[in-house]
Amino acid sequence: MAKFRKQTVLIPALLLGLSGLLVWRVRAQSAYQHAPSGGSATIEGVETVVSPKVAGRLIDVRVEEGDRVTRGQVVATLDCLDQQTALTAAVARVKSAEAQVAVAETGLAGAQRNVAVTHAQLVAARAQETVVAVDRGLSARNRERAEKLQASGSISTTDLDHLVSRSDGVDRQATVASANVRTAQSYSAAAQSSVLTAKAQIEAARAAVEAAKADQKRAEVSVAECTLVAPRDGIVTERVLEPGAVVAPGVRVLNLVDLSTGKVIFFLPNAELGRARIDADAEVRVDAYPTRVFRGKVRRIASEAEFTPRNVQTREDRDRLVYAVEIQVPNPEGLLRAGMPCEVVLPGTER
Repeated sequence: MAKFRKQTVLIPALLLGLSGLLVWRVRAQSAYQHAPSGGSATIEGVETVVSPKVAGRLIDVRVEEGDRVTRGQVVATLDCLDQQTALTAAVARVKSAEAQVAVAETGLAGAQRNVAVTHAQLVAARAQETVVAVDRGLSARNRERAEKLQASGSISTTDLDHLVSRSDGVDRQATVASANVRTAQSYSAAAQSSVLTAKAQIEAARAAVEAAKADQKRAEVSVAECTLVAPRDGIVTERVLEPGAVVAPGVRVLNLVDLSTGKVIFFLPNAELGRARIDADAEVRVDAYPTRVFRGKVRRIASEAEFTPRNVQTREDRDRLVYAVEIQVPNPEGLLRAGMPCEVVLPGTER
């Protein structure tokens, strides 16, 4: 009888406890379904690799792992003797090309003076030709008149011979004058051609200067690349190579991580994707600062799902689809560090 009474008491108590547990479970599940969207994630930073663009021997690494660096800070140097030699040769080529420009300009000035001289000679030859032509016409008329007078006996044969001889001399002078004109024209044309040649030489010399300066600029860039600088603010997370190593272009020397803005990537299920939007507010909490809330913004929502089931057929399968959501969190105090676990909540997304 006592045993029966004990069972009578335990059964209602057990049923009451199960009912309470069921109610709590239903309420917890309802609260979870209506809670703001979010998820667990890890703090990340912007990782950067410091590597050279030229080959050389590493002679100095100025930072250690854990050091904080600023953008433009020198972190390592290479021994670039070949690049420095190439720069010296390029500077010498620039000076040589500039000297050739000066020579060509001097040649142009001389050619232009020669043009003026030959032009003056051509003008003088043409003037002489005109004078001789006038004298030749006058001499021809005098000879014709003298021949008529000699035929009538008005002048002697000696006088006629004298006029004929003078006329022949004037003819020869006219021939020489014409030849002088042609010669002066040739000299003038040659002088003009020399001017054109000198101008072309100047253009070629100036082009050579520009090419030499371009070579010098490339050589200067190569020499500058022998000094490795931090591309952005950050913390040195790995010192990959040590002084003495021969480095090829693109080989990692240092790894940096920039945590001035933390990056957090968590995943939203398909059913909650509509709650997230670009530039929406986000709250991030980390275990190291349990009372601190770090506020950020949604910067990216993946356009494709991840962890997709092989066959999406049921509602349960669709709910298993998740989409990556990236949050950017300002970290001016540097409290957030890479690898910290965190919880993300999108406030205002309760249902």
